[in-house]
Amino acid sequence: MLADYFPHILALVISLFCTGFLVLGGLRKHPVGIDSGHGPQKIHQGLVPRIGGVSIFVSLLFYYAFSVRQSALLPILLITAAPIFIAGFIEDITGKVSAWKRLLMSIITGFAFCFLSGYSITSAGIDSVQHIFSTPSISIALTVISIAGLANAVNIIDGLNGLASGVSIFIAVCFAAVSMMVGDAEILMISLALVASLVG
Repeated sequence: MLADYFPHILALVISLFCTGFLVLGGLRKHPVGIDSGHGPQKIHQGLVPRIGGVSIFVSLLFYYAFSVRQSALLPILLITAAPIFIAGFIEDITGKVSAWKRLLMSIITGFAFCFLSGYSITSAGIDSVQHIFSTPSISIALTVISIAGLANAVNIIDGLNGLASGVSIFIAVCFAAVSMMVGDAEILMISLALVASLVG
């Protein structure tokens, strides 16, 4: 049982190490990807690296590499998240990727997820609109909009120390709780891995 959660502990440690390196080491030697602190959403104090997503992405890669129960969904999530991750990383380093380009990458991410995983929103739990979700093109379009919207929603609140990560942890914990109630072990483990990466 404990062995099942070793990858989660590893993800936490890797994320913590990477974040510590970025904050304590990277800022002093190579001050790239540092938030300017100017703007209505930039209300944190001190020098703050914008490339914290690297810690999360890397720690999830380590989690997958050392997972006892290999997930079929996690590699798809990591692969399909690559476009928006790369666009965000380049923006954090250069500040030259427009909001429209990042939105486009998030839409590509959404389509890639639907195509590779075969998943899309097929129900809203409301009988009167269920016929809308029965149309594959509409189902996929709504899924893509949801994925792009979530990515941009998190980006909007990423200006106060810990706010974006705190909200994301709360969301992942809720996913973990729901997946535990319905008996979905794969989503439970992925959600906990995300929590560990975000906490780190």
